[in-house]
Amino acid sequence: MNEIVTPNEYSDICPFSDSEFHEKMEELVKEPGFKHAVTWVLPDIDFEAFCQGLLAIDNKRDFQVNIMYPFLEMLAKKTTNGISDTGIENIDINKSYTMITNHRDIVLDASFMNLSLLRRNYKTTEVAIGNNLLIYPWIEDLVRLNKSIVVKRDVGMRQALEAAEQLSGYIHFALTQKHESVWIAQRQGRAKDSSDGTQESLIKMLGIAGGKDYIDNLCASKVENAVLLDTDAQSGDGTEGMVEVYANQNLSWYEPAADLEGLAGSRGTLLLDQSGRVNGFLPDDTVRYTLIPDSVTANRINGSYAVSGS
Repeated sequence: MNEIVTPNEYSDICPFSDSEFHEKMEELVKEPGFKHAVTWVLPDIDFEAFCQGLLAIDNKRDFQVNIMYPFLEMLAKKTTNGISDTGIENIDINKSYTMITNHRDIVLDASFMNLSLLRRNYKTTEVAIGNNLLIYPWIEDLVRLNKSIVVKRDVGMRQALEAAEQLSGYIHFALTQKHESVWIAQRQGRAKDSSDGTQESLIKMLGIAGGKDYIDNLCASKVENAVLLDTDAQSGDGTEGMVEVYANQNLSWYEPAADLEGLAGSRGTLLLDQSGRVNGFLPDDTVRYTLIPDSVTANRINGSYAVSGS
């Protein structure tokens, strides 16, 4: 399959194309820093033979399958008690995803996630990584050969918006044109307790590109001025575990596709995916409501109801 050509506007942040792969690998194996790193991690390796093996590869997929996959398996065996996963079977291999998570190690977290994908012969994700970690040019080359996206963190205030627009544009391109999934940490810096929330700036960055309002770019459709009554309700037809929403003087239920815990009672914008499932909710920033209706039917909230704002 021919690789989609990436526009030049993303050329300094996107993974190297397969057409560039061999040339960039030839440059990488000549770097003293690369040799030092490889022989430090793998002291018994025949470095010359290893380089010959690298130079026989001409695309990113073969590099990941033949080099990174066995390396990650070895690393997991030596440094962990085993790596397991749940829910990965729900991934549709015909779709592209934006994967947003906490991270404790920006390199290993994404690498072990991709190891789980490689074990099932799934496509790996492209991985967003800050250039503050890419302290030498050869390291940047290495990660871009391994399907990484460079996030510009060393820019001033004036250039920050341009960098965000470029990154947002590339992620949209990767998802919609290249049909590649993208992994990105939900906030800058390491997670201390695995309970930190997604930085608002990340959500806004993802929504900058696409030619529409940034909220529209996060979903297939939306319901504005909606009140999220319950995140684990029984619908009118008796279906359990539904999201109950009051909007436009009507009561509706939606299948959840995202965790909305703690948002019940909020007014805001309901985000729906292409299947009509709830994949997010953006509360109004200024007010929080609690509604206590007299009675509820499948069509509307009946009678009077108390509304308290905070």
